[in-house]
Amino acid sequence: MVKPVNLRGIVEFVAAAEAGSFSAAARQLGVSVAHVSRRVTALEKDLGVQLLKRNTRSSTLTEQGRAFHRNCRDILGALEEARETARSARQPRGRIRMSMGGHFAETVLAPLLGEFIALHPGISLELEMTNRAVRLVEEDFDLAVRLGPLAPSSLVSRRLVGFPLLTLAAPTLYATPPVHPGALDPGTCLALHDRPWVFERAGERHVLQPGGRVRSGSGTLLVRAAVAGAGAIQVPSYFGAEEVAAGRLVQLLPEWSSAGGALEFFLVYPEQRHLPARLRALVDFLLDRVRPGAS
Repeated sequence: MVKPVNLRGIVEFVAAAEAGSFSAAARQLGVSVAHVSRRVTALEKDLGVQLLKRNTRSSTLTEQGRAFHRNCRDILGALEEARETARSARQPRGRIRMSMGGHFAETVLAPLLGEFIALHPGISLELEMTNRAVRLVEEDFDLAVRLGPLAPSSLVSRRLVGFPLLTLAAPTLYATPPVHPGALDPGTCLALHDRPWVFERAGERHVLQPGGRVRSGSGTLLVRAAVAGAGAIQVPSYFGAEEVAAGRLVQLLPEWSSAGGALEFFLVYPEQRHLPARLRALVDFLLDRVRPGAS
């Protein structure tokens, strides 16, 4: 016999814990602050423990509240997954709120997301194009794409793809193409994020600190500067492919690898026991379709 489970107050508690205050939770749920307060207070009374410390402006989880919150998220996630599965009849449905940004997102991911939407008419995407590290749980994001390496956290991170760094320059920059990194003049090397250039070949290692007249966090800007002859650049391989194909840029030192220099992107999402079908479909799609040679 199935024992009845009392879920009264759990939705309000999770909303207050994640929104940071009863008023924010009330706005999110479309109810009054008094309703949220009554439900959470009754839940605490039923459990015999304080779950939230609150004042006039905010609410924070107690130690017992943090453990209870993790379990409640799993429970609500499982319920939502069950509802979604029943509604969709094996066809994922619902909204995915996603954060991504930069040239990689715009040139590599954006076309793939268009394909994904066409394949899954029941799923809608809400995209925030930004380079900031959004707070997934607090800001109600389902998924983010982040540049690694990533610091340890409670979030799930799955490596999406890594791109090697290529050293590029206009064909006219060097009368004779260099065969050793030591032949590069640091004063003609343009910096991306002040990152040093590290070359390796057959056990030999050479480090160069770019000192050119252009420094930028934009690979697109550096590509344009290199095409104009301002200097050599070292950028992820998804930059400059069109310029290389057209002969406006050439690769320097192709026999040398950029040691430890691959740029890696990760899919990041909140940890949950039951990943919603719509989110699982998108994660699996991107892991399958994104390749280092994509552009």
